[in-house]
Amino acid sequence: MGPLVAGGRVSTVVLYAAISLDGKLARPDGALDWLPQVDAASGDDYGYGDFYASIDALVMGRATFDQARTFGAWPHADRPCYVFSHRALSSLPMSNTIQRVCEPVPDWLARMDRAGYQRIWLVGGGKLAADFFTAGCIDEMILTLVPEVLGEGIDLFAGPAASSWQLKQQQSLSGGLIQLHYLRKQ
Repeated sequence: MGPLVAGGRVSTVVLYAAISLDGKLARPDGALDWLPQVDAASGDDYGYGDFYASIDALVMGRATFDQARTFGAWPHADRPCYVFSHRALSSLPMSNTIQRVCEPVPDWLARMDRAGYQRIWLVGGGKLAADFFTAGCIDEMILTLVPEVLGEGIDLFAGPAASSWQLKQQQSLSGGLIQLHYLRKQ
């Protein structure tokens, strides 16, 4: 097991997301067409491959789950994926690694600690991120700032509780993207 993090937990929850200059995760309908793909010239994936290799499990909200399913084959079949939803998950992709969660964030996270997860990717969306923020359960944020202004859309910070963060690293990426890595101040 890893070191203890905020609240005596073992698991580290990382909010890893691309956001527009105006703080949007997606268009109002959830569309991500404004996000850059892998840089064709350099093959740069903006650090995604290294990040994905560092996680043990994923957690996402129902709308994010439904959006991810539209991308074709389920991209996370090699990792446990937990979907916060009050509704049943019908027509699951062919994977036994997806589980529905319908419990408070701290209770679920305690279960993840007992399961031995070290690093959990909070994929999205805005409401679930706010629930994790409110519960004080986000330990790191890795935000890739995309030089687009959407005007409308799903906010990254949909009403989180106040918190303080320390910049660990910043990196300029191809295409004018900037990646910011923050740690929660203890």
